[in-house]
Amino acid sequence: MQNKLIIQRIPQLMIGLFLCGFGLAFTIEAGLGLNSWDVFHDGFSKLIGVKIGFAGVLTGFILLLGWIPLRQKPFIGTILNILTIGNVIDLTMYYLPSPEILSVKVIFLVFGTPFKTSVKSGFLASTTTSFRSASSALFKDNLIPFLSISFLDSLIPAVSETITG
Repeated sequence: MQNKLIIQRIPQLMIGLFLCGFGLAFTIEAGLGLNSWDVFHDGFSKLIGVKIGFAGVLTGFILLLGWIPLRQKPFIGTILNILTIGNVIDLTMYYLPSPEILSVKVIFLVFGTPFKTSVKSGFLASTTTSFRSASSALFKDNLIPFLSISFLDSLIPAVSETITG
């Protein structure tokens, strides 16, 4: 029974992972700031000379090595998450133009953020009493700081360039 439920939910998972990777590609391509994991992936990708999505895939598998001493086994969702989001980011960024005009960058940021946030909202909604409270929590805890950091980063390009190289 449990395996049947898992197999039925894989298409939902894949749609969510695709949308998350698609949205992350837009926010990365906007060039107005990154979330903490993507800052790491961006730096790691530059360090080893690969694309940012592939750096995320490598990071995911490296982190799985830390599960070995804990005797934890990854489930199919964990593996699909690692493989899908990074590859979708790279594929989307391959076809996505890099905007030069600030207003287009803001559009990319605003367009990409709901995709990745909606995936988190869906997860939180399944664990809380209401979708509204999950979305509200995400907006306060993720979207507002993300947009604020992105805005500050666009105001201080010298600091950003110094940090990212």
